[in-house]
Amino acid sequence: MTQTDPQIATETRGGAGRGLLAAASGAFLAERERWFLWLPVAFGTGVALYFALLSEPPLWLGIAGLGVGLVVTFIARAHAFGRWTGFALAGIAAGFLVAQYRAAEVEAPMLFQEIGPEQVTGRVLEARPVRGGKRLLLEQVAIEGLDADATPERVRVTLRKEIDPIIPGVWVDLWAVLSPPFEPVAPGAFDFARRAYFERLGGSGYALGAARLIEPPAGATGGGLHLWLSELRYRLAERITAAQDNAAGGVAAALMVGERGRIPEESLVAMRNAGLAHLLAISGLHVGLVAGIVFVVLRALFALIEPLALRYPIKKWTALATVLTAFAYLLISGSKVRVLVRPPTISMI
Repeated sequence: MTQTDPQIATETRGGAGRGLLAAASGAFLAERERWFLWLPVAFGTGVALYFALLSEPPLWLGIAGLGVGLVVTFIARAHAFGRWTGFALAGIAAGFLVAQYRAAEVEAPMLFQEIGPEQVTGRVLEARPVRGGKRLLLEQVAIEGLDADATPERVRVTLRKEIDPIIPGVWVDLWAVLSPPFEPVAPGAFDFARRAYFERLGGSGYALGAARLIEPPAGATGGGLHLWLSELRYRLAERITAAQDNAAGGVAAALMVGERGRIPEESLVAMRNAGLAHLLAISGLHVGLVAGIVFVVLRALFALIEPLALRYPIKKWTALATVLTAFAYLLISGSKVRVLVRPPTISMI
């Protein structure tokens, strides 16, 4: 190799790098009409950045980032690349700011140690059947011995004895032992405490004895959409299980409204042994199946009506109806986001 060979190799690599960069820039500029579609990605990136931090950032950080993005957008408005770069920065900052706001909005007192047995009163927001009883989600809670400022907004209690029917919307009085939300059992495992924080769930535990129905206390507020959906979900589950036999009704209630506690133990064990138990947890698969069925059926029905098929955008109508139906199914089924988190696998090879 001569003395000039390293210089030639360096120039060759530099030329290849510049060529690759130019090709990437050309492809990026060619997609300028679709840059707007990347704004949700930028927004999600901002949310992810917030949750990646190890400590709570100051509020001004998100506001400042949003301001910088808008200023860059305004200054570079004459150039497409600069304008959309500013939009991307503003989208990231907006996601970061919304995550900050949400974390501040749901802040509520949480228990720091086990308490009880204590007298607990509250309104039943959810009443889900479990093996041998019900799991109650109580709101507007009052706990004997705790100041109002230290009382959690919501607690979850497992009830084993039931004198009167406990359904969403009723007020109950019971004795319970409550504990703080559980921390992750291992590094990288699911963080129950963080999920409880965003659900305003300040503690969970079990009841001693039966719950007693009481009248709503003075100053009690309405339950809102969450309570209405819980009542609707409970009534639907009752009607579904009453119209079918025990096993079929329980599975149908699980798939339609997310009530898995109504499935008989032997049926649940059989599904677990067959490797099918995961199908009972409503996920994107179920929502996609419902959306696909609704889309195909509605599109076929609209196509059979000649005046509609020839004069109107029936495909768009069908798509809109499908989105609304899927959203309604998501709400009725509990709209739970389920994330499967596995600890890192260590290879011994």
